[in-house]
Amino acid sequence: FSLAERWGMRPEGTNPCRHVKYFRENGRQRYLSEVELARLGTAIAAIETEGRASAGVIAAIYVPAIYFGGLLMKPGLSLFLATVTLWLLSRALAAAQPSLWPMAGIAMGLTCLTRGKLLLTVPVLATWILLRSREDGPRRSRWIESAGFVFGVSLVLALPAAHNYAVSGEWIISTSNAGANFFIGNNESNESGEYQQLPFVNANPKYEQRDFGAEAERRAGHAMTDGEASASWFGASWS
Repeated sequence: FSLAERWGMRPEGTNPCRHVKYFRENGRQRYLSEVELARLGTAIAAIETEGRASAGVIAAIYVPAIYFGGLLMKPGLSLFLATVTLWLLSRALAAAQPSLWPMAGIAMGLTCLTRGKLLLTVPVLATWILLRSREDGPRRSRWIESAGFVFGVSLVLALPAAHNYAVSGEWIISTSNAGANFFIGNNESNESGEYQQLPFVNANPKYEQRDFGAEAERRAGHAMTDGEASASWFGASWS
């Protein structure tokens, strides 16, 4: 209607929608598909071949590349923390310093916060510390070292667990998306076990847990807590 007024097709001030408030729009993000990425790579290669610009110049002025390049991504952080954990474990074995075992546990706890599935390795490492060769010390000292490692891990994980309980009333150690992640690789339409985009999940990881929760509630027909939603996706994976 406003455009029609500007073009002289309607009298001025006759737009019936001029006092209607707009709906608030939510920000959206969209990732390039594999086909689009291939086309982008071909275009950049052609530009470089013709000598009009270089990939470095394009990346230097491409805003998403600048933004994402400055982010501290979880894979790099988890690799760093896992390396620190292994270094501290090796130092604890070589130097026989009791204080290094809780420090290794703290590093392991921080690593688990970046990759929740690494929680499965904590009891394995604690058992290895306890049952390693007798040449590494008497059983009593190995019990103390294993307990020190577990204490360090627990010290770190207690903070997010307490926060999650205060917020949701559920004892969730780190995150509640284990069931959703398991479902992604083990649902009936996934034949390879690799990651796949599900139709009810936004492509942006920021909204993945929200969308899984909403879909779990839709399937159940009632509201669910985060822990209940995660458990429901485990169940759906086996059904």
